[in-house]
Amino acid sequence: MDERASLAHSNLLAFNRLSTSLTPGGRIDERDGEQLVSTPHQFPFVNMALREHDRTDAEALIARAREFFGSGDGPGGSGGFTVCARAEAQDAGLERAAEAAGLNLVLDRYPAMVCERRVEAPAVAADAELREVSDDAGAADYWRVCGEAYPSLGFPADLFEVFPAELLLCDEVSACVAYRDGAPAACALVAVLEEVGF
Repeated sequence: MDERASLAHSNLLAFNRLSTSLTPGGRIDERDGEQLVSTPHQFPFVNMALREHDRTDAEALIARAREFFGSGDGPGGSGGFTVCARAEAQDAGLERAAEAAGLNLVLDRYPAMVCERRVEAPAVAADAELREVSDDAGAADYWRVCGEAYPSLGFPADLFEVFPAELLLCDEVSACVAYRDGAPAACALVAVLEEVGF
């Protein structure tokens, strides 16, 4: 497996740990190289099952995930969840187990990206201002932009209401908001974990 793919996957696991620890109502279950992550929102994309290895017992992970996430009726149960199988790791066993369990497969929609050289910062438009998120107000603007933008990808508009300002203000994360004519218009963050930027 490409070492970069392994690092990116470790970074995802680390980001899940960080965001879950800071999000009120978030739950995480990690054991034997497997990770189940639940947020207070029922959208399956932010409730996920993934693993560090490609062992043959993938069916056990699917079964444990179904028990962990529940039906959506109980406390903290989301009902829906996403299984993240790594194509780079040839984790075909997890894909097969997910398909056999009746889960829909979404392939190649969210690829990892690698930047092999420093990217020059683009010029900021004259009518725009770029500000680092450094307080609760800046964080609120950041999550508001996400809530307006992500529905174009099929995400619910209220998804980002569950994430706290603390996630953007912690030492591992740098976030910024671009303002145009004084209104928040775009945002970005990087979380440096496991020597990789998420």
